[in-house]
Amino acid sequence: MDAKKCLITQERLTPETDSFAHIIPLALGGTLKPKGLINRTANDILNKRVDLRIIKLFNPIMASLGGLREDGSSPPNTIMTDTNGDKYYTNFATPFRATKPAFEKTETPEGILYNFHSRDSQDYENHLKRIQKLHPDIDLDIPSALANATIVESYPEHPMGYDLNMSENNIFPAIFVMASLFAEHHKVGAHPLLREYVTNLSDFHTKELIDNIPLPPDTFYWIPEFEVIANEPDTHTIFLLACPLKRKALISIELFGIYCGTINVPYEGDEIINEVYGINILTGEEVTPDINWDYVLKSDWRATHKTDDPFIMIRNAKRLERLITLIERRSLEKELSRLVDRNLADTADRENTLENAELLLDGILGDFQNLFDSIADRYTQREHHKTKVDERPTASSLNKQQKET
Repeated sequence: MDAKKCLITQERLTPETDSFAHIIPLALGGTLKPKGLINRTANDILNKRVDLRIIKLFNPIMASLGGLREDGSSPPNTIMTDTNGDKYYTNFATPFRATKPAFEKTETPEGILYNFHSRDSQDYENHLKRIQKLHPDIDLDIPSALANATIVESYPEHPMGYDLNMSENNIFPAIFVMASLFAEHHKVGAHPLLREYVTNLSDFHTKELIDNIPLPPDTFYWIPEFEVIANEPDTHTIFLLACPLKRKALISIELFGIYCGTINVPYEGDEIINEVYGINILTGEEVTPDINWDYVLKSDWRATHKTDDPFIMIRNAKRLERLITLIERRSLEKELSRLVDRNLADTADRENTLENAELLLDGILGDFQNLFDSIADRYTQREHHKTKVDERPTASSLNKQQKET
């Protein structure tokens, strides 16, 4: 029997060179990592040319949702920008934090006015030292200022968000590789052009022009008339169906419950093969999604929509709404728990009296009120912003107006 070769380098696989092939990147919560497909060199190539791009795309969701990784590590912070242009680090495990402190110097008729925002006591000390350096003739008692300072938390004042570029150039390369590895793992066979396609890809770069990324072969949008999978916003799903009569296999992929694309690979087998992999990224447990295999088998395995079809964006927008709802609910539960724990810690040394219990309750309720007021204010701003965007004239409405004129 011939020794297996790496799908990418075509070098013979040995116990020393064989490498785990993460079908869905570990950084996004994937746990399926078969061996016998690629070597260490290929693993590095796929990481640089494919995985890093899809990880960058979905890390904001992974971080905001609090997804679990197999190795126990937390997703890195992601940056969200509010409608005022201010940027914040955000992660499910930690509260919002401005990416940098604010320092403003204003000259007035009465003198110089300094306004600064400190994220913590270290920022506060640095600001005071900066003022001291600007005015060496003034003796600032920095130690006393630090000792008497009161830390007050505040929530961001404006709605926040991040870019999620779901264009086919940005997402199809990774989907194509995932599907090929999944098909090879289940003895169907990777796409015959996998090696050629990966070879022609460039290493991921944060400033790359997404439209210049080449599209992979036989990768398309396949959207049946009704859902063939019970998708959930906390689950990644890959399913494969190989059919001898069609002489090909169909592999479809959803990440975070968002449909990402479908791939066809040739199939020369004599039996129908159906395989599915699902991972709940909140629990880290593998699940078995419910697939309507009969409908998938009977349907036409060709693209149902063009890549620029607005229906695709509308469909995924509905799924994104479900995902955002889940993120907001989990974030709210996490923040409420943090506020309770903080108040309990602040009152841990007090005597167990009715008066102190009332103070504790008042502190918790006050923090809850501030939180909900902040959420309500940002929601109102967001709805106002959406209304302004919706009121912008579209090309079709402008054409209609011109014709009426």
